[in-house]
Amino acid sequence: MRNLWTLLCVCACSLTAFAQQSKNMNLLGSLTYSQSLSDIWGYVDTAGNEYALVGCRSGVSIVDVTDPTKPTEVFYTAGSASTWRDLKTWNKHAYITNETGNGLMIIDLSGLPSATPSPKVINDTTYFKKAHNLYIDENGICYVFGANTHNGGAVILDLNNDPEKPQYLGAFEDYYLHDGMVRGDTLWGSAIYDGNFAVIDVSDKSKPKALATQQTPGAFAHNAWISDDNKYLFTTDEISNAFIGSFDVSDLGNIKLLDKIQSNPGSNAVVHNTHYINGYLVTSYYRDGTTIHDVSRPNNIVQVGYYDSEPLSGNGYDGAWGAYPWLPSGNIIESNIGEGLFVYGPTYKRGCYLEGNVKDSLTLAPIPNVSVDIVSSGIVKNSNISGDYATGTIDAGTYDVTFSEPSYLPRTVKGVVLTNGVVTNLNVKLIKQHQFEFTGMVVEEGSGNPVPGANVKVVNQDFDFNPVTDSAGTFTISNMTNGAYDFIAGKWGYVNDCMTVSVDSINNTVTLTLPVGYYDDFTFDNGWAVTGDASTGAWVIGEPVGTVNGSTPASPDEDVSTDCYNQAYVTGNGGGSAGTDDVDNGSTILTSPVFDPGSGNSPYISLYYWFYNGGGSGAPNDTLKIQLTNGSVTKNIDVITPDSIQSQWVKRYYRMKDYMTMTSNMKLIVTCSDLVSGGGHYVEGGIDEFRVIDSVDVSTGTDLQAHGGELVLYPNPSQGEFSIRYNYGSLKGKKEVRLNDITGRTLLARELEGTSGNVPVASGLANGVYMVTLMLDGIPLETGKIMVLTPGIR
Repeated sequence: MRNLWTLLCVCACSLTAFAQQSKNMNLLGSLTYSQSLSDIWGYVDTAGNEYALVGCRSGVSIVDVTDPTKPTEVFYTAGSASTWRDLKTWNKHAYITNETGNGLMIIDLSGLPSATPSPKVINDTTYFKKAHNLYIDENGICYVFGANTHNGGAVILDLNNDPEKPQYLGAFEDYYLHDGMVRGDTLWGSAIYDGNFAVIDVSDKSKPKALATQQTPGAFAHNAWISDDNKYLFTTDEISNAFIGSFDVSDLGNIKLLDKIQSNPGSNAVVHNTHYINGYLVTSYYRDGTTIHDVSRPNNIVQVGYYDSEPLSGNGYDGAWGAYPWLPSGNIIESNIGEGLFVYGPTYKRGCYLEGNVKDSLTLAPIPNVSVDIVSSGIVKNSNISGDYATGTIDAGTYDVTFSEPSYLPRTVKGVVLTNGVVTNLNVKLIKQHQFEFTGMVVEEGSGNPVPGANVKVVNQDFDFNPVTDSAGTFTISNMTNGAYDFIAGKWGYVNDCMTVSVDSINNTVTLTLPVGYYDDFTFDNGWAVTGDASTGAWVIGEPVGTVNGSTPASPDEDVSTDCYNQAYVTGNGGGSAGTDDVDNGSTILTSPVFDPGSGNSPYISLYYWFYNGGGSGAPNDTLKIQLTNGSVTKNIDVITPDSIQSQWVKRYYRMKDYMTMTSNMKLIVTCSDLVSGGGHYVEGGIDEFRVIDSVDVSTGTDLQAHGGELVLYPNPSQGEFSIRYNYGSLKGKKEVRLNDITGRTLLARELEGTSGNVPVASGLANGVYMVTLMLDGIPLETGKIMVLTPGIR
């Protein structure tokens, strides 16, 4: 067993080399591994020695942390390789689940601190083969969550009669539970895919009964922990920009959200597991490390400590998986997925609390959503619907506090004294800002005619107005305040106009001018239709919420930056992990409104697409298909596969006459598909900045032949081998040739050297028609067709 451990783990007990950010947490010791880690739990033997039970990718590591400066591995046992491994203890035994196989692993810990003979290890597959997590209550009842049985609810086992032979008591199988903890007769479960925590009566283990559910702040409930008095529940949502939530659960008929907090607002960090100890939460926060929050006032959570063990930052699922705070020494042990085991010495301090109410100075009405900024502390929170606010900081001192709300004049109160463990009350009144009526007009470029029914967005960091023009092309906003605003106007059949204008009661009008044409950057909903049979990941318009698979972007976290606003069409937009809201079990289809390309020189479609296909088992095999229809004929104009450019916005041009006869009934169709038999890959797509343009716009008035250029394919028809002869004449820029089959799939893409040359295409193509396109700076210049007819091949 020691030899296996030597191969799997590197037992280097040294402090990490990279600089860390910390407050009220000291790094005492660490241990590195040569494999990734998952969850962690603590254990104390009869002699008082402290241990970290560490879930590894390929097994379980038991580490003596009695001397926190010298963590020493004392035992390792291999298990099914799994990203997820969770551990709990009861009656001198460890119980471990994973999501691959071998059921419930049981390790006899009674021989510790000695590991000779090796501790007994049992793999019990009696009641399930794999599961996500487990919890053991104070009575020795084990609850197994996310198993491959009972709908992934909770399998309930009794460990009392024989800790090495659990006995089945019953199961909760109403829906999947990702995690849970139990106290007395109440199970607090995290129904992650339903977006809520569940309160379940387990007094009758054979017939558990759901009592209540409550949506969590991010609607992706990962774990929950109850306070010692059973009145307050604290939750985490495993998504980007996640919150820790605080709920009053003293009345299950009236559960209330009291407060929510982010470890590092704006960083996109993902929270994972939180645990309650003596009025504090100790939380593993992936790329923000381990945090300590004072929750002694559950309506006013204050972060009072942290240690960031992860070199990376922002959105991602690297870093701190779990943190265990209940060792008798008071030390906290943390498992970092890629960096190893960490032992911390925490200093628990109460926050400095600032609470009060904000009212209108004239009406005395409460003002919601007032930003309360403890200046220089980095702490900003908002008032609620009743005008009440609750905030705080860890550092005692004298502060200026600024109150601001866009409709009111800001106010700063100076010299506010804040003290650890003390509530400072501060009530303020704000003066309403002057409001005025603002009018605008949307007209057509060239003619100056009004554009009725145009959508208008007037927006800045504080306001978002969305009027629609009337029959005279005008719009009115009755409650504008001074400031700079972005003005955007658009309508199908026109190109958006956008500008930034500073307005006040004197400068209170604007005119936006729309060129005739077809354009959509999805600032507005112009009537694109969404159909398909995918179970998740349907096309949706909105500001993209990025996801990552490891360190690879799966869905975009922003739209194309060159358009007027921050929205795009993306497949699903729920955030979370890469597979949370991707396309599953079918296709999602996005169809444009009808457009008439007119009789221009040679109209093109221009757009940006996003595609990602990865993860799962086997080679990724899903597609993003772009089609064009003229009302009677539908053809592929591009098929993006896993071999194409992924995880970025890619611009493409398509000359419509290369594919079909143009009519006044054209539509674009974009289909993102997950092949059910393909191994469960992650599939994400996006579309942005669609437009119909004339070829003069595409190539700045250039024509290949007019500039002495040519494209020749010979022999044509071909018997399998042919050549592409190209000459760009006097044209300058990046040159490229592409070969596509009739479905639009790219078979060859090659950058060209020099102005002219010859590209041989080897045999191996199936019989059929192929398209060859010469590109200049990413823009199609000339497309030719070649037919392959190989004798004897059908």
